[in-house]
Amino acid sequence: QSDTSTHTSWPSTFALEDVFDAALAATRESAAALRRRSRARRVAIGLAYRCGWARPVQLAPHLGVHPNTVSRIASKGRRDEVEVAARCLDPRLRARLGARR
Repeated sequence: QSDTSTHTSWPSTFALEDVFDAALAATRESAAALRRRSRARRVAIGLAYRCGWARPVQLAPHLGVHPNTVSRIASKGRRDEVEVAARCLDPRLRARLGARR
């Protein structure tokens, strides 16, 4: 199950920081994982695309990669991983876990 870019995007109601936090919570990795090849970075990109942050030039600086790398990773995303991370955006769960800021 791949190709997160074909799924309907949510409106950009989630801050990019919240999207990254959800990806980190779902993968149980540290923030440093976003800036290296990791499952967390892959999930963060897939979730960002789903949440309306679908411009590689917006995401690349936060992840320390070239926009082409963001596009390549997005095209190979796994829907099941993104679905788990999307659940971490639920406000009830975020309140219970304590959103990292």
